[in-house]
This record gives sequence, structure tokens and C-alpha cells, in this order.
Amino acid sequence: MKRILMIGFSFGLLATHTAQAVGPYLEVTGFPGYAEGNEGALGRMGGNFDGTTLNSETGFSYDLRTTLGVRIFDWVMIGGSYDYAKTPSKRGASAAAPSQVRKLVYSEWGATLGFFVGDLRVLGSYLFAGKKRFSDNRVNQDGTVVADSVTTNENGHGFQVIVGYSFQITPAFRIGPSLVYRRVIYSKQTAVNNVDPLQNRTDEAFSTGSVDAALLPMVTLIFSIF
Repeated sequence: MKRILMIGFSFGLLATHTAQAVGPYLEVTGFPGYAEGNEGALGRMGGNFDGTTLNSETGFSYDLRTTLGVRIFDWVMIGGSYDYAKTPSKRGASAAAPSQVRKLVYSEWGATLGFFVGDLRVLGSYLFAGKKRFSDNRVNQDGTVVADSVTTNENGHGFQVIVGYSFQITPAFRIGPSLVYRRVIYSKQTAVNNVDPLQNRTDEAFSTGSVDAALLPMVTLIFSIF
């Protein structure tokens, strides 16, 4: 009997230590990135064989998944999520390839439901109003514009699941690793091509939707206000 009481008391202490407060809840999940490449005549494989200078294309990126909600119980949260990611890249013109300025941006909103067990959490979101935009501008050394276009995938919908573990730093702040899976399908596209206007389109429906999905490790910051 004494042993059973001791075990029960130990579990009670653990629950008290890992419990997270009911009230307003904010978490920001994300990760920065950096990329470099020298795509030229050989395409994505990079490099060349003709001895001309080929500048590298570089860029810093970031990917943020923000959730704001309310812990209605110690183990349940309801709220909304906003995802935003930006991947820009840039290089100067050379004899081997034109200058290049590219930018990929996506964003979407969602309704989120979260479940918590001690320091573990699982957040599921239904995503809607998604948009993905890609701009491409390339100019030769002599000033000739090779590409000048903006393509936007619209009417995105899908889901996102975040599974993570957090460590308490202060009563109102936690940090930890997360694994994030996001899948969005876009049903329409608008394109503006200033070099080849025949490629322009406005709210044209895909016959097969454009899929954007990835499983990524990230870091999460959690703020509890109580």
C-alpha cells in the first residue's frame, strides 16, 4: 500500500512539473536557411566547361508557422495559424549567364486544434486562403531582358501537422524541436510575363491542382500568458 501511494505521489509531482497553464497561447515555429548555386547553361547541375565566369546565386530564406490560440483546458488548445515563407536569391550577370533575381513566397491561414500531454504536443491545422508567388527576373550583360515574370498559385487549401517537444525555460516561455508536415493544393494560377505576353493567364483553373508538400524539422518558441 505504501508503495502504491509513493508511485501515485511521484506521478502527481511529474504532472505538476510538466503541466502548462490554461489561457492565451502563442507559438512560433520556424527555421532560417541559406543556399548557393551556379545554375547556368548546364541547368540545375551547375558549373560550365567553356572557361567563362559563372557567378553564384545566393540567398537567405526563412519559414515561419505561427499559431495563436487559447488553452481551454490544460491539454487542449483552439486557435488559428498563419504560415509565411520567403526564399529569395540573387546573382550578378556574367559572360556565362545573365543576372538573376528570384523570389518564392507562400502564405496561408488556418484553423488549429492542439493537444498536449506533458511536454509533448500535437497541433493540427486546416489551411485555407493559401497563395504561392514566384517572381523571376534575368538580364544579360548587354542589358537584354531575358525573363521578367510573376506567377501566382491561388485558392490553396490543405492541412498541417506539428509534433513537438518543449523544454520550460520560464513559467511563460518554452523552446523545443518540432517536426512539421504541410500539404497544400492550389486550384488556380495567375501569370504575368512581360517578355512573352502569350504566357499570361488570369485565375486559370488547373486541370490537376498544384501540390506543395514537405516534412521539415524546425524549432519552436512557445509563449504562455497567464
